[in-house]
Amino acid sequence: MKKLVILIFLLVVPTVLAQGNHMTLLAVQELDGVLKGSEADLFVELNEGESRVFLETYPLTRMDTQISTRFAKDIACSFFDLDCSENDFIYTIRADSNIIGGPSAGAAIAALTAITVLDLNYEEDITITGTINSGGVIGPVGGVKEKIEAAAENSIRTVLIAQGTMITNETNLQTYGESLGITVKEVADLNDVLFHMTGKTLKQTKQIPDNPQYESIMQNLQNDLCVRTIELHQTVNEFNVSDEEREEIQRQLNQSDSAVDEQNYYAAASFCFGTNVYLKGLWYEKKDLTESEQKEKIDSVKKNVQVIEQNVLSEPIQTIADLQTSIIVAERLDDVRNQLETFNESENVAQSLAYTEERLFSALSWMTFFTMPGKEFVLNDEILERSCRRKIQESEERFQYVTLVLGGLLERQDTREKIDDAKASLETDRFNLCLIQASEAKADSNLILSSISVPRENIDQFVQTKLDATKRVIAENSEEGIFPIIGFSYLNYADALQESEPMSSLLFAEYALELSDMDIYFTAPRTKVSFKKPSPFGEGFAMGVILTVLVVLILHKTRGKNHKDL
Repeated sequence: MKKLVILIFLLVVPTVLAQGNHMTLLAVQELDGVLKGSEADLFVELNEGESRVFLETYPLTRMDTQISTRFAKDIACSFFDLDCSENDFIYTIRADSNIIGGPSAGAAIAALTAITVLDLNYEEDITITGTINSGGVIGPVGGVKEKIEAAAENSIRTVLIAQGTMITNETNLQTYGESLGITVKEVADLNDVLFHMTGKTLKQTKQIPDNPQYESIMQNLQNDLCVRTIELHQTVNEFNVSDEEREEIQRQLNQSDSAVDEQNYYAAASFCFGTNVYLKGLWYEKKDLTESEQKEKIDSVKKNVQVIEQNVLSEPIQTIADLQTSIIVAERLDDVRNQLETFNESENVAQSLAYTEERLFSALSWMTFFTMPGKEFVLNDEILERSCRRKIQESEERFQYVTLVLGGLLERQDTREKIDDAKASLETDRFNLCLIQASEAKADSNLILSSISVPRENIDQFVQTKLDATKRVIAENSEEGIFPIIGFSYLNYADALQESEPMSSLLFAEYALELSDMDIYFTAPRTKVSFKKPSPFGEGFAMGVILTVLVVLILHKTRGKNHKDL
């Protein structure tokens, strides 16, 4: 009898200890061609460890689920400034569907991760269906109407969905939810999600403080470029300019003037840069440069590249502003080299030469930011190399995730090339160039994952949500004396493009977000969280509907021909 009691005790106690944080997930399955909602279960357990992620699913899972789970964990830790380095994260997902996969449970995984690490009390009759994206932004998923139906059958009283998706296929989901006894609410980011689940607002809204040093340097840089525009305009007017060319020149001049009026100096500088390329190209076309004149100019560019490179190497890198200045100068010099290598293959030699010269001038202009003050870090080659390797790993994981999610629907050759370029820069010890190449590759993948299921009519609101997330990151870093000059500059450019070209605005917002939180690679996390006792878990989800037309549209809006940022 005593042995029986001991046996029962051994069987029961682990089960009791295993009652960890749980959330009901809403999934959707296709049965006989019809979508049907269902529930799944997610459990999160923390064990002492090294920030590893383990995933157990019932039934089998797709490969991308492991990647999406790790991504959701990383976003939660980064968004709330949590130290997740001393715990391993174990996730269990149980669902009725035969295959568990896709990113549509990302928001739920991130939310429950934060709740578990912070040891918060929360309401288990509230759930979230949505993707999790850079900056903690909640993205839309498909099958929400069917998921609300499943919630009504499974003791859920509130369903949180992505901002801007309340009206889907002419159905008001709030009204539909009320008819089933379900409250449906929109949320923009993880902070909103945790407020509804825990009643706590963990992050306060902050404004980016004024930075007189940045404004002064950028205004001078913009003034130099736009004075150059005036001079080139006068030179071009000496030749016979067509009405179509005059209209294009005026359109570009109006863009820069408007940005100056709004005191958006980076956007104004970028517009003047693009205008300078166009004007100088026209000048060279009408002047009809000889091959000897072309060679002389190319040789001059090559010599100046070497001089600027030596000057950059001589600058001490002590702050994030220093690092980002060296990064952006290195990227522009690399762009110049690439232009020189393909110069003879160019269909328009005059425009190619003009772009090469103006790109070199922009690299030189950016060097003035080495005078920016800021919080000092240890930024030696060993640390930069380590951060570069980590950034490449992140971009690789995100790229593989996109490939798995989209399958053969989409080719991302440009992103693959950026990752390969970053690896090449790593091998040649150009760590600053490696960082921006890997960062942009990661941002490209984030952009797709963020946008694949955003309806066209909701793009404007989604862009604003992404811009708000970037502003929050920059505001938080600015409070600590860390001013991300690239991130802030790209944010201003995205702001300037938001109304006229929202897709391009979204692209630069994603770059800004990725490049605004670089200090996490060089400092210890700001919050220490004590180890919490283990507890198991389980859950499942279905893949959101992919709007491939939108994805293709996004991919055609690259940084190349249409937008020449400074």
